[in-house]
Amino acid sequence: MISQVPTKVLPKGSYNGITLILSHASRFDTKGLFTGLCGDWFHYRCLLPETNIWNCELRTLACTDSLHKDTKGVIIFGSEAGSKLLDKHNLDNIRGIPQVYQGLHAICTYAPQDAYDFTNIEGEEEDFGIPEKDSTPTSKLNYMFWVEQDVKKLFRIVQEGLHQVPLFDTRINPPLTFATEALSQKNSTLYLDIETHASDTLLCIGFAFDMGPVWVVPIYNPNGNLYSENFPRFFAALAIAMRDNTVVCHNAMFDLFWLTHFMHIPFGRKTYDSMLAQHRIYPTAEKSLAHCISLWTDEQSHKDQGNFDPKNRAQEITLWGYNALDVHVMRLIKCNQELYCKKDQGLRDSISQVNASIPVYLTLQLQGILYSPEKLHATLAYNERLLIQYQRCIDILCGYHVLATSTKDVPKYLYERLKYKVLARTEGGFPSCGRKTLLRLRLQHDNPVLNFILLYRKAKKENGMLKFNPI
Repeated sequence: MISQVPTKVLPKGSYNGITLILSHASRFDTKGLFTGLCGDWFHYRCLLPETNIWNCELRTLACTDSLHKDTKGVIIFGSEAGSKLLDKHNLDNIRGIPQVYQGLHAICTYAPQDAYDFTNIEGEEEDFGIPEKDSTPTSKLNYMFWVEQDVKKLFRIVQEGLHQVPLFDTRINPPLTFATEALSQKNSTLYLDIETHASDTLLCIGFAFDMGPVWVVPIYNPNGNLYSENFPRFFAALAIAMRDNTVVCHNAMFDLFWLTHFMHIPFGRKTYDSMLAQHRIYPTAEKSLAHCISLWTDEQSHKDQGNFDPKNRAQEITLWGYNALDVHVMRLIKCNQELYCKKDQGLRDSISQVNASIPVYLTLQLQGILYSPEKLHATLAYNERLLIQYQRCIDILCGYHVLATSTKDVPKYLYERLKYKVLARTEGGFPSCGRKTLLRLRLQHDNPVLNFILLYRKAKKENGMLKFNPI
């Protein structure tokens, strides 16, 4: 039984200086910590090739009195352990960010049991929401990936130390003439980030060239008044700088679109989007700036400190500092992304390709796309007829009505009536039948119902995307 698991397992062989602290033992750990399937996964995928799990000291919260005298680093697993040992109560905010525990380097991450249990969880495949550039929750589907990255990061910090970054110079709320002059550089890299208000108001613009100072220029104050009457010259200098340099943003499709649409500041042809680069390097991982900070840097996260509706000068100053940090970490992320891709020509070409498409998509977004209303309506009508026939075929084959898009009807038919093995579940633990799961079931069972469900969902999704309101 889990209650019989020892709370402390002394390392076998040579101690590597790493202590692993779990909130509690997992259901697999009936003979010792990290045994069974969870232990195999953790050993072979999270630890470095030259490292053995039995060279680590393994503990639970029941035994955290004093660390091994040769301990060099600590990995803390689970929100309960993070709250008790680090006094940090939001695991998503501190995961992967270097911490200090009893004077030693520490990393807090998700519990291996939580990561392992969600390997067969199916995500919301139909959700194509706009990605957030700042802080977004981590999908439980990706816990395994982030645990792997966080463990490797701690081992790297123990071996090499924290990546030392020179203190960056900030020029917050400078004289506008100085900021305008700073934009005169050419053939360089311009890091750019803007902070906006929900009322379509530009609060401030942060920018920097290469490793130069970070400039933050306030635009509107909380009362909705401009900080200066001389912004036309500044905006003209910004437009020229965006034309003559490579512009780096995180989610450029927001920042550059906003500047063009609302401020009439045209974008240039050379752009690097660190969010899109993240997607090309790790396609299934989260792409928010908070996640990229934890993955590519040793910096502390500041993404929970923003105030995007400042009411007074103190809140404005907080926002300006937040904007400066955004520009600072973007430089570090881009540098480390390029270093990671240095020996992979295919990956570099992939990132270059997606960055080259940004001006094209921005132009289409601003000017619109020509389409034939007649062809659009004909396609919608044709798909509607297909949907009727697909659903008719499903009902005939099943013997009763099974709605193809229902999250209850389809699992009930496949898992309860046909007794198929459940291959995936939702985060709530209910049997799931998303597209990937249906494709896996189709490989196992020669059942035409699976084909018709997939066809129905494809046509339904296409119709949903085509039902837009033209401007």
